[in-house]
Amino acid sequence: MPVLKQSRETTEVKLPESGGTARVYKEFLTGDYRQLMKGETVSTDTKEVSFDKGLDFVLKLIASWDFTDEEGKKLPITEKSLDLLPLSDLNILASMVGEVAKNSNVDADLKKNT
Repeated sequence: MPVLKQSRETTEVKLPESGGTARVYKEFLTGDYRQLMKGETVSTDTKEVSFDKGLDFVLKLIASWDFTDEEGKKLPITEKSLDLLPLSDLNILASMVGEVAKNSNVDADLKKNT
């Protein structure tokens, strides 16, 4: 089973003006992005919703997963666990939310409430 933990690959970047170097992460984790987007909105097909509301939809969408912690214990499907996902994986799940919402007629309900 894949281990979900807060570790990411880094790469070295040369900073020519100062002559220094920095190690930077190769991608954001969902938790990083959630903190950056706090209070911001994201667009759906029908309206704009807060990023946190979008995460709520993702959490409701996931029936199960096979992620574990470093000790092999299965991780619960929670916001805290979701925060450890690479943002690219979150984007895949978020795109599924749109499909499920259309199949469930959620888009029509959202349009009525705007």
